[in-house]
Amino acid sequence: MQLRDKHLQVHQIDTASQYQGLRQHPRLPKFDAGLLASHRTDTHWCIVDNDFVEARCSLWWRQVPSIPDGNAGLIGHYAAANEHAAAALLEQACQQLSQRGCTFAIGPMDQNTWRDYRFVVDAGDRPRFFLEPETMPQRPIQWRGNGFTEIASYCSGLVEDLTFRCPRLAPARERMDANGIKIRTLDRKQLEPELKKIYSVVRSAFKNNPFYVPISEADFLEMYHPLGETIPTDLILVAEDPERVIGFIFAVPDLLQAKRGLPIDTVIVKTFGVLSGRAYAGVGQVLLEKVHQLAARAGFQYAIHALVRESAPMIKIVERYGIRFRRYALFGKELG
Repeated sequence: MQLRDKHLQVHQIDTASQYQGLRQHPRLPKFDAGLLASHRTDTHWCIVDNDFVEARCSLWWRQVPSIPDGNAGLIGHYAAANEHAAAALLEQACQQLSQRGCTFAIGPMDQNTWRDYRFVVDAGDRPRFFLEPETMPQRPIQWRGNGFTEIASYCSGLVEDLTFRCPRLAPARERMDANGIKIRTLDRKQLEPELKKIYSVVRSAFKNNPFYVPISEADFLEMYHPLGETIPTDLILVAEDPERVIGFIFAVPDLLQAKRGLPIDTVIVKTFGVLSGRAYAGVGQVLLEKVHQLAARAGFQYAIHALVRESAPMIKIVERYGIRFRRYALFGKELG
């Protein structure tokens, strides 16, 4: 298919093998074409100039988040080497989503919020940390230049005092004691059963989050089992009452510091979840302070509360313990 710019061609990619005959533009990050199958893309498009891929993205319109008054389509796996290729790609993506009945395009989002999504829009002066999405500075500019606007904002916060204890947590601790709720480290030797218990919390605790799409237990295990086998689990905690796991917190050392030749002095608090109910109020923050406490004992100096939605109650906790240092955004565009 020929685009308005006669030097550019649009290619639909259905299988990983179709990438073999295409060369990547030097400024385009490498793409694992196997993700087309594992992320169940509905279609994938490339903008090509003289056999060089200059821009790419995947689209989803079948299993997507519900939105008010319309149908969402997702744009993910996005990269563009220049503004012309970006404009051609985003135009093609919006046309394709519109033809499938979508009224609103959302991105960047690689299939769902379980995978990479959001752009860094205010990087600050700290380097990228472990499990943080990597964004080229021009990408949000490319989307804004083609009619997309921010529809949700997120931030990461830096905690410089791991010994701080919030006095407001005393009642929560008393309730936990009264209800027999204990906190322990994830049992790595029982990784799959532990992940299944955490999944039972996840599907309840996250169901009302914006843009959330549930995934099956099998998909959850496929996603997190390899991670649990390769990273330290000393800072992954579960909270359980006498009957079941009722909460968890996922925290890991910033392994990217070691790749930069630096000592690892920072722990990343990636996510936590707790079942709803008065009996469990405050358990999440107790888990957070427990992670801080364990990290301090292990010799860490800092913690990062990663990728927190700025409109969520969690943002107050981020500000209680530290300061914001990076901001991210999810973008959207109405389709004609």
